[in-house]
Amino acid sequence: MKRYHLLLALLAAALLSGCTIAYAQGARVSKTIDPLVLTNDQRLAVAVALRAGEVRVTTTPSDELQATLTYDTPLARPNCRVENNGALVNFAIAPSAHAKRGALRGQEHQADLYLPQHALQALSIRLDAGQVSLDLHDADLNNVDARVGAGELLLDLRGTHSRDMTVAVATGLGTATVLLPADMNIEIVSERALGQIDYDGLSPAGREVSATAPTLTLTVLRGIGQTTLRLDD
Repeated sequence: MKRYHLLLALLAAALLSGCTIAYAQGARVSKTIDPLVLTNDQRLAVAVALRAGEVRVTTTPSDELQATLTYDTPLARPNCRVENNGALVNFAIAPSAHAKRGALRGQEHQADLYLPQHALQALSIRLDAGQVSLDLHDADLNNVDARVGAGELLLDLRGTHSRDMTVAVATGLGTATVLLPADMNIEIVSERALGQIDYDGLSPAGREVSATAPTLTLTVLRGIGQTTLRLDD
C-alpha cells in the first residue's frame, strides 16, 4: 500500500511540474515535456545539467520546444522548470533532489531536446559523464556553453548565421569535436592543459572571412583528451 501511495505521489509531482509521463519500459521510465510554443517575439534560454548519460539537442524550424527524458527509476526523475518572462523564456533541466554527488550509478539519463531555431538565444549543457550531441545548424543564437566531465562532445555550428556568437567547450577526460561555420570570422582562445587541439581548415588563432561578417569567439577549455576544430568547407 505504501508503494502504491508513493507511485501516486510521483505521478502527481510530474504533472504539477509541467512534465507528463509517457510510458515505462522495464526499469527505464520515459516522460515527454508538454510542448512549449514560442511566438516570433520571444527568445529562449535553455540550461541542462545532468549527472550521467546522453544529451541530444537538435534545432528545428518549428516554433515549439519539445523534449523527452528517459531515466532509470521514478526517484531519478530530473526536475524541469519553465519561466516565462514575456520576451524571454527560460527552460531548465536539473538532477533530481535525490541525486547524490560523487555517485553516478542509477543516475544515467537520456535527454532529447528539439528547439526552435528562430527563438533560441542561449544554450548551456553540463554533463558529468557521458555523451553530448548538439546539432545547432542555422541557429542564430548568442551563446553556447557545453561542458562534459568525462566522455564525448559533438557541437555542430555549421550553417548560416547573422549575429556574433560566443561559444565555450570543455572536456575533462575525453574528446570534443566542433564543426564550425564557413560564413563567420572565428577567434579561438585556448586554455593550455594536457589535452591536444587539432585544427582542420583553420589556424590556431582562427580565421577572418571579412570585416562585415559576424564573429564567433570560441574558448576551448582542455583537460586530458583531444579537441578537434573543423571548418565547414
